[in-house]
Amino acid sequence: MKRSSTYEHADRELAVLVKTSTDTNNRPIIEPFIEEILELCDKFGKSGQSGGSAPYTARALSQVVEKLCLHEPLCPISGGKDEWNDVSEMNGGSTLFQNSRDGRIFRTDHNSRSYFIDAIVFDGDVGGSFTSQGSVKLDGEIITSKQYIKSFPFTPKTFRIDVISTEWADRDETVKKQGGGWWTHEIKDKSQLDKVFEYYDRYVSETETKVSKEKNHVDRLKEKEPAVYGKLMDYVERHRIELLEFYPEPFDGSLQSMSQSQLSITRTAMECEKL
Repeated sequence: MKRSSTYEHADRELAVLVKTSTDTNNRPIIEPFIEEILELCDKFGKSGQSGGSAPYTARALSQVVEKLCLHEPLCPISGGKDEWNDVSEMNGGSTLFQNSRDGRIFRTDHNSRSYFIDAIVFDGDVGGSFTSQGSVKLDGEIITSKQYIKSFPFTPKTFRIDVISTEWADRDETVKKQGGGWWTHEIKDKSQLDKVFEYYDRYVSETETKVSKEKNHVDRLKEKEPAVYGKLMDYVERHRIELLEFYPEPFDGSLQSMSQSQLSITRTAMECEKL
């Protein structure tokens, strides 16, 4: 079979690459795919590309291969029912669906809003890039990597947001300490989020929504029982570390962040302390 000049060029260059890679423990990462690469190059060489079309077609081929290898979609996600797989088992039995065309897209049922878990990648001033579902804040509010998809058809898009990272001695966050192991991150420039929320709707967890609805219970206590409110403020301040270990997020160590049930439990504990 007559091979194309593109095949011959690729065969020659790949042979040189393999020959000059003498470290047996550090082989070229593409070595297991050489046969397939050569076939693709031969097909390309015989496809009648011109000097103008060849660069465009070569880029298109490389982009398609990259997306397919990374399990990314080639065209917008429709959001149709045939695109979803039930993955409730990996969610502790709670209903969860994952998109079959892009595994980074989820919804909790067929009627709920879909969200994309890689909408934001955070670039830390130390420690590099990361995704987060709770450690990044802006003015005390949590900003997560996952965000709601506004509508379908949807084309996945990831935004990079700069953050200032701080490492603390412990969860109390009173002493900064390198090697302490407890990190917090603050958005460096909140204007970077403008483009994010033009493309996505902000994701708010069920817990955040519940706490938001219950927030005024603390204000009601302050208004109706100011003496109790003051004593609780003092109690929470004195037992902040223990309460942080006991209560899950979004409790951040302040009385105002407590849910109604957390406030009730804390009040009972305070009253028992007096006995």
